[in-house]
Amino acid sequence: MARLAGSKAAFGTVLVGGVVFFLCILAFLEQLLGAVSVQADAIDARRTFETVGAAIAATEDKLAYLAADNAYWDDAVHHAGAAVPDTDWLYATWGAVAGPEGGYDAVYVVDEAGRVAWGHTGGRAVTGAGAELLGTTLAAMATRRAAVTADDGAERGAAFVAMPDGLAVAAAARIRPSTEREIESAGGGRALVFVRHVDAALLGELATTFLIDDLRVATPADRGDRLALRGPSGEVVASVTWARRNPGREATDAAWPHVRNTLVLVTVSIALFVAIAGYGLQRLSREEQKARRAALTDGLSGLPNRRAVTEHLEEVLSRPPGEDAQAVIVFVDLDGFKDVNDTYGHGTGDVLIRMVSTGLGMLRGDGMLARLGGDEFAAVFASRMARREAVEFASDVLLLLGQPLTIGERRIQIGASIGIAVGNPGECDGTELFRRADVAMYEAKLKGGNRMAQFEAEFDHERNMRQTIEEGIRGGLDRGEFAVHYQPIVEAATGRVGAVEALVRWPGREEGQLGPDVFIAVAESSGLIHQLGLFVLRRACEDLRDLHDLSVSVNVSPAQFRDPNFEYNVAEVLAEVDFPPSRLELEVTEGYLIEHPDRAVAAIAALKRQGISITLDDFGTGYSSIGYLRRYGFDRIKIDKSLAGRVGADPQATALVSGTVAIANALAMAVTAEGVETADHALLLRAAGCQKLQGYHFGRPVPLADLRRALSNVDRPAAAASADRAA
Repeated sequence: MARLAGSKAAFGTVLVGGVVFFLCILAFLEQLLGAVSVQADAIDARRTFETVGAAIAATEDKLAYLAADNAYWDDAVHHAGAAVPDTDWLYATWGAVAGPEGGYDAVYVVDEAGRVAWGHTGGRAVTGAGAELLGTTLAAMATRRAAVTADDGAERGAAFVAMPDGLAVAAAARIRPSTEREIESAGGGRALVFVRHVDAALLGELATTFLIDDLRVATPADRGDRLALRGPSGEVVASVTWARRNPGREATDAAWPHVRNTLVLVTVSIALFVAIAGYGLQRLSREEQKARRAALTDGLSGLPNRRAVTEHLEEVLSRPPGEDAQAVIVFVDLDGFKDVNDTYGHGTGDVLIRMVSTGLGMLRGDGMLARLGGDEFAAVFASRMARREAVEFASDVLLLLGQPLTIGERRIQIGASIGIAVGNPGECDGTELFRRADVAMYEAKLKGGNRMAQFEAEFDHERNMRQTIEEGIRGGLDRGEFAVHYQPIVEAATGRVGAVEALVRWPGREEGQLGPDVFIAVAESSGLIHQLGLFVLRRACEDLRDLHDLSVSVNVSPAQFRDPNFEYNVAEVLAEVDFPPSRLELEVTEGYLIEHPDRAVAAIAALKRQGISITLDDFGTGYSSIGYLRRYGFDRIKIDKSLAGRVGADPQATALVSGTVAIANALAMAVTAEGVETADHALLLRAAGCQKLQGYHFGRPVPLADLRRALSNVDRPAAAASADRAA
């Protein structure tokens, strides 16, 4: 009823407005017709003036573009810029086409001294002093153009000039090469000058094209409208005038029948409009409802969008608390969707979104499913069993997305991080419930993804702590709070320290030191790992640059490796620090390489082309195969301490290490064992064939000054110390 009453009120408003409009037309008709004559004359005069200005500007622009286009040409530099111009080429290219059809009737090549090196006018070739052939103004304009290498904007590209043979519009441009392979002219700077004389033919063309009556060059006796023709520096050279039309009376006479017919038409239109107003308003109401449905629907998936699910959630949470119903939101974020877009393109990503939408829609049961945007979905459940329904839905989603999806000939593996939040009517609003679900989803993603997490109060504390650490990292990088420590890597055969591993530490943190396993994880999740990783690389190269026989090993985060600019950033750091690429080893873990093999192969190849060595870190903790090792072409593998540390105590571990060394030797890869904590470990790993050893037995990570002191004290070999400990 309210909508119907509103439609009636709108109908009455439209009717009154139409009647008032009709009466206003009648009341002011006489005044309007009286003003038509004066206004028509004034408008026509102004428009004709603007048209003449446009015609003159078009003539200048056309000639200026023609001159610039012909001058900016390698062939022009070669033939017109030679010490002795190629007159045959000049004539065939510019002289032969001089005339109205060519856009100009004279062409000249002028050097910096103001001489015409070649010209063609009136069907004949000319040379000589510029002032005599071109006139003082144009000769000076051409000379300046020949002398400058760039347009400074102080002089117009085309202008009107007084020439010995009359008024003309001229354009001059420096002849210069269009490609880097061509050089500037051997004959010095030269300008190409095109000239079109302002004669009856040109003015007739403009008058016909732009519908101007009697366009001509003005004389002192002319008293009508005129437009100044300006020279290179803006000075007035001449003027043009034209015949003014006075269409006022004709417009009034011509307008009256139309005005009369318009009055009749307005009357009929108002009556018709009143008749259909009701129908129109009713249809408008239906369109409004249709538009609202479209505004609440995601265009790609066909699911409700963020606005729709937010309104639904607010409606559920606004119910009276006594209805004994909960509102549960399940926040689903696809893992790996960005990599699908980056690898296969957005078209494949869109197909994937539609497939996932269809699959989730089949699992939602009585809940409301929506796409929030990008790779984010949400489902809202509202009932006494909402929590159980939400958990079941989340479990089904993990099972669904845990299986490879087939798109065309591609099998795509993704996953999902899911956050669940429960709210009761009157307890919280939709915004807060969404926030809780988002926090829970983020917690699931931090734990590795492809899992669900239900919101708990401590999540807020953990998130705030992560945000505090993130802010601290960002500020710490600016304030220089981070440091790089170095752990020695020794040659197994000699005990000599031949390399060090660079490890980042945060000693300058105001709240106290924080373990690298904590702040590096936050840096990776926040994107700050790129800045932090480059800091470690740069600092390590700067610190060890003068230790010429010492290599440095730097860990690379999967997030860094994912950056398509990573290899270029590494090359830039090495160049700036002047650190030899042959002394740098980058350690990568196999997880990212397995998930993104094409990107990994390309990045490793680019780094190796620079001379950088690539080490597979934490070998023995994953699922590496011989084919996998051969494909990526690692220079070294580093056996993880969880395997190397059991050598001697676990026969299986000893056999695995020996087998790994044998495979590495067959593939021409070196082997480093980490986690060496005793002399026995060192002897056993050396006997197993490991070329390099690393661990607390040889030294803990220390600052640069301590490293230099230790190296100086033992003159680099650690063999004696190792031997003493072994004894």
